[in-house]
Amino acid sequence: MTQIHAITLIGAPAESGGARAGSAMGPDALRNAELAKALAAAGHAVTDLGNHAIDAGHQPPHPNPAVHHLADYAAWTRALQRVGRQAMGAGAVPIFLGGDHSIAAGAVSAVARRD
Repeated sequence: MTQIHAITLIGAPAESGGARAGSAMGPDALRNAELAKALAAAGHAVTDLGNHAIDAGHQPPHPNPAVHHLADYAAWTRALQRVGRQAMGAGAVPIFLGGDHSIAAGAVSAVARRD
């Protein structure tokens, strides 16, 4: 028997980690593919928080030329940690919707800190 979970969808239209544009469309593409409907059909209670935005502020220089968009990356990490922990605090399983690997730091750290 499938265990029913409360699931919270968290959109993170980030493009901080890649050199090509387009990954910010990931959350909306997953919604257009009816992810929430499929999860609900599997018996889960689904809440979609929509897409989150960040205000990264000043982009500090970094001595490593391979590091780009450091302030954006840090802002996404903080935002996703916060909203992921809030979802779990409400008893939900957070599912982070994105298309850029840079959201992993916030998503993983939010779940790893689960009380």
